[in-house]
Amino acid sequence: MTLLPRTIFAAAALTALPALADTTPAPGCWSGTVSKSDGTPDFSVQLWLADADGRLGGTLHFGSPRACQLDARYKGEAGGSLSFSLTRPNGGSCTALNDGTLSVTPGDGDIAFTIAGQPMRGVLRLDTRPTEVKSCLTQ
Repeated sequence: MTLLPRTIFAAAALTALPALADTTPAPGCWSGTVSKSDGTPDFSVQLWLADADGRLGGTLHFGSPRACQLDARYKGEAGGSLSFSLTRPNGGSCTALNDGTLSVTPGDGDIAFTIAGQPMRGVLRLDTRPTEVKSCLTQ
């Protein structure tokens, strides 16, 4: 490959990077409500996202009546959605979600989420007030 085609290839690759970056939700506290398709009442949810060693991950927390949380470890991206493995539940209703998959799809200022095999989904918005994981997960 001569120098000119390499330069063109490198320039094309660099111009594609901003498009990829736009699919990643900003780190911070994302909060909203879980809507369940099985008719049970809705409840609050918070997702703390942080960039740890170049990988996005965090904690998924459910409000009452579930009142539990799990670690969310980045698995990959496909079709505009990011997948996270749910691990290390702190007990309660979250135990049934251990080894599950959280999918988030960034939108215009929000992220839609689902949990594979579960009748729950919702939309989260970035809440800029909490500046640390503890204050995010105690809302």
